[in-house]
Amino acid sequence: MDHYRPAVILDSDFKYSTRSLISWSVTFGINQPARLELAIGKARPFDLVFEVGANEGSADLGGLPITRLSLKHGAGKQSINFSSPNPQAMDQLTVTAGATDLEIRNLANASFAEMFAEGGAATFRLDFSGTLARDAAVRVTTGMAAVELNVPATTSATITTETTLGSAEVGDGFMKKGGAFCNEAALAGKTPTLTIRASVAMGSIRLRAV
Repeated sequence: MDHYRPAVILDSDFKYSTRSLISWSVTFGINQPARLELAIGKARPFDLVFEVGANEGSADLGGLPITRLSLKHGAGKQSINFSSPNPQAMDQLTVTAGATDLEIRNLANASFAEMFAEGGAATFRLDFSGTLARDAAVRVTTGMAAVELNVPATTSATITTETTLGSAEVGDGFMKKGGAFCNEAALAGKTPTLTIRASVAMGSIRLRAV
């Protein structure tokens, strides 16, 4: 097999975390939800899929050689961090969320070419800090959701927002050009470039420079 493709699916609630070595433990309690701790090795690149229902979880995927990532969350609260750069180029990052409070930090470190995020009555906090090593395109589509996009001032970024019966709040550090909001790094022609297109129906979009 060219890739190691782990998949974890549980019917009960669980919490998960990741570390750099392979280990596995699941604990079930009578008066508490199941808890899962998952650690993944770095020996070779792999595709990674998280499929979870109603739960509260956190994961640090920093430094893992992930070539494709799929995050599917039903409900609850999730926190994902790419604390260090992905040593592999990631083809695609896909996020699907229901009634979820989802935070993903240091997304530039994921080294994805394309990212797709879809949600219903969700809260998305997407932080694009980290090292942007190549051009990246992001498509966010939500309904009745609150979307917060945090982009470093030093990362070249162009953002297009579309709202239907919703609102868009753009913070300092962005200028309107050709129908899109660009930061100073993009206006100066800095590369690589982060291109974001966010669409919200009956929700809100908040764009901030960090």
